[in-house]
Amino acid sequence: MEHTLAEDVERDAAWLEAVAVILDEGRMSGTYKYALLRALAEWSPANGRTITFDWLAERFLRYYWPLVLR
Repeated sequence: MEHTLAEDVERDAAWLEAVAVILDEGRMSGTYKYALLRALAEWSPANGRTITFDWLAERFLRYYWPLVLR
């Protein structure tokens, strides 16, 4: 299914807004938000895949764990 440029821009804008909510409205500030953001940055709404818990958890830990060990 092909999308128009306007649909792609709208989808990407919605995706960025969702990420901004994670950063802005989280209860606590800390490195976990940035680890989550980096993990989510590996996924793009354009690729059509659904984010699974296992996929996200693996990537989140890849970025968060080194920060915990410091």
